[in-house]
Amino acid sequence: MNPSISLVNPPQMVPDMPLCAFPILKAALNDHGIQSKIVDSNIEYYHTLLSEENLRNHGQVPQECKTLDNFLGTVQEAKRDLRRILSFNELGKYPVARRVLDNTLDFLVKKYDSSLALISSSLSYANSESGQVEAALSDRKRNPYISFFERNLEPIVRSGIVGIGILVPEQIIPTFTLAQLIKDNFPSTKIILGGNTFTRVRNGIENSSLSKLYDYSLSSEADDSLPRLLKEIVAGRTPSPQEVLKMEEGTPSVKERSLPDWSDCNFAEYFSPAPVTTILGARGCY
Repeated sequence: MNPSISLVNPPQMVPDMPLCAFPILKAALNDHGIQSKIVDSNIEYYHTLLSEENLRNHGQVPQECKTLDNFLGTVQEAKRDLRRILSFNELGKYPVARRVLDNTLDFLVKKYDSSLALISSSLSYANSESGQVEAALSDRKRNPYISFFERNLEPIVRSGIVGIGILVPEQIIPTFTLAQLIKDNFPSTKIILGGNTFTRVRNGIENSSLSKLYDYSLSSEADDSLPRLLKEIVAGRTPSPQEVLKMEEGTPSVKERSLPDWSDCNFAEYFSPAPVTTILGARGCY
């Protein structure tokens, strides 16, 4: 059986562009004949919150909007202005649109005792303490990601193996919220964690109760180690932590890699007037 994996970017990252880490990893998996699907749950989360359905169901409108129709129109206009090329005389609309969406997002998540903007987020739980993270996983009143992932779980687990990238600290609670739901509803699904922030706090997570919510973890660049691990899993083997560490040895070279595979990324979904990407120029720490 050929291996297949879902590569998940959880909330909360900036919604301006897709991250290059996942297309780079997808290209590396392609080179090994491994199928993968990038699932950008981050941009899906923003669109879910700002959808007309969610705005209507919220039950309240900001005081400055006065009516629901005005609220809907203001948000939709702001979304359009962030995602179209503005003429020189219209450039003042860009910061206005960002401010409208920042205020709207914060208004929508206030009921969770949380804050959210286009470039930041926070919950009432600390993502730096494992006990706080674990407490957040069952608190529907203060963790908005529970209901979001429940509605979007099946496409993520379809492959039977899920890789989740924790690139910034704000993604820690959403990541383990997703992992908990997968373990509860699809216990046979294998979960692999990785990413920049995970690499930095890996020891702390592995020595906490959160370690029961995933099956494997990979630090640093996973271009070489993830294909090796997936082939072992599909072959029915269960690599030990020491064997996984052995798979991580070496830093992949940029020169030896195929070009990033952006085929799963719909650039029209992101809050930018034209496609924007980042460029990987080096690997490792100089």
